[in-house]
Amino acid sequence: MFYLRTADIRVFFTLFIVGLSFGSNAVEIKTKQGILEGFEQHSRNGTKYQAFLGIPYARPPIGNLRFESPQTPLTWDGVRDATKPPPKCVQIEQFFLKGSSVIGQEDCLYLNVYTPVNVCTNHKKSPVPVMVWIHGGAFLEGSGFFYGPEYFLDHNIIIVTINYRLGVIGFLSAADEVLPGNYGMKDQVAALKWVQENIRDFGGNPQQVTIFGESAGASSAHLHMFSPLSKGIFHRAISQSGTALAVWTQTPAYVARQRFLAFGILAGCSIQSTRVLVDCLRKISAEELILITDKFYVWDSEPTMSFSVVIEPTAVADAFLTRNPWKDKALYEVPWIVGMNSGEGLIQVARLLSDAKRADVFDTYYKRLMPVYFGYKDWLKPEEMDETSDKLRKYYFEDKKIGLETARDLTNIMTDAFFMYDMMVASQRHTNTRFVYYYDHNCEQSFIELPGNVSTDLGVSHADELFNFFSMPLATDKITPADLSVSKRLVEYWVNFAHTGNPTVDDSWKASTSTEIDYLYIKTENDTMRRGLLSDRFNFWKNSLAHPINGPTFDDRKVISKIL
Repeated sequence: MFYLRTADIRVFFTLFIVGLSFGSNAVEIKTKQGILEGFEQHSRNGTKYQAFLGIPYARPPIGNLRFESPQTPLTWDGVRDATKPPPKCVQIEQFFLKGSSVIGQEDCLYLNVYTPVNVCTNHKKSPVPVMVWIHGGAFLEGSGFFYGPEYFLDHNIIIVTINYRLGVIGFLSAADEVLPGNYGMKDQVAALKWVQENIRDFGGNPQQVTIFGESAGASSAHLHMFSPLSKGIFHRAISQSGTALAVWTQTPAYVARQRFLAFGILAGCSIQSTRVLVDCLRKISAEELILITDKFYVWDSEPTMSFSVVIEPTAVADAFLTRNPWKDKALYEVPWIVGMNSGEGLIQVARLLSDAKRADVFDTYYKRLMPVYFGYKDWLKPEEMDETSDKLRKYYFEDKKIGLETARDLTNIMTDAFFMYDMMVASQRHTNTRFVYYYDHNCEQSFIELPGNVSTDLGVSHADELFNFFSMPLATDKITPADLSVSKRLVEYWVNFAHTGNPTVDDSWKASTSTEIDYLYIKTENDTMRRGLLSDRFNFWKNSLAHPINGPTFDDRKVISKIL
């Protein structure tokens, strides 16, 4: 396995940016907002493409626009420099580049457009499909620029990558009309609307827009099917390791309200009313707000997401989400690719097992920590929590100690709790065309080596498939012929889907029509169709547990009324 220290990553990231921004031919394009100056680059196979970076798709959400829906972007005179990477949204890097300081800025609502030169030249005659990438990062971190488009630009496709507000800046909610939340999701809608209005200038077809993402970006792609704001602004979707049903995607309204009030107290603000508290929070620096978020961790860095997507009151004029994805049918189902990696939970396991004392604490206090880790402390009644924790421990570990010797069992429980069950249920409920995959190719590089090394081969970690799709600011000199073959195959699946709605031209990857789930098993050499993905573990979750994924046992409205 390849290992790279954080300092090395930062150096490489700097070189990566310099390599993109200099030594390339300048190109200009006229949009509704004004003229952009971009530059030319080459794809993996040497195809020329044009890159336009840091295009504003909304006004800077600063000052009085903090905690407000995104506003229409301004126009500009003259030529705007689109050759430099846009700033990240304000965040603390916790996963890919582990750090403790706040980076980025609030003025961050920018996107990047990458288009083949031949497409730009002939854009009026034959516009091509567009793929809009929504980055992951637990709704806490990340940026669109992190994901280089070179592999996709071997094909006749336009790639758009976006930023959106993160963490408390993007997802703080009072569960009322004053501060309904979901600002990061509304940013994504604004970016998709920008694509509809402007992508023709880059050679793109606004009637063939595929949204795709990984982790929080995957859940985002699925959530857009439930949003009244998203109808008609995308036409296909791909969710890599995440759905709207994932336990970490949604925060119950009553919990969001509690955290909002607690956040106000920690910030030193009056909690007299939502409006008074919001006005106070607008006067505090973004850096200070982000640092306060650390106080919401119950143990270690869990729960990872204290602020995420919420169901908004129906009275909110521009509500992104008013329906519970677990209880209500999607408003706008589209053809969908959805899938997971074989060892999704490894990224959590690597962090947990990197310190033997941490693993011992988890083993000893599992009844307290499992509800925190797996989210059901916010959904289940107190008397149900111990019972659920005991069932989980017995099924996955029997009488064995939770630690390095049971790393495979720990990986399975993390995989199933965070990714497998919700993905399976979401797949079964989706009535439009659905293509399901299970990815099981180990690349030479893995994200699990950043939080801590797990040496045993326990499957493919969460996010590891990203090495096949994007050039990223991580070393890439150890790509094997097998890695390259898998990468080209996967990119072709995704591009075919964006073009036709079918990932394979020979129908070798068949749409799933069975409740048992037909899926493509993606391995190093030959991909094969199979049926019944992880059926034993799925049935355990389906039939044995009172778990958050089956819907909250509390009445949110009654609990909120007591808090108010």
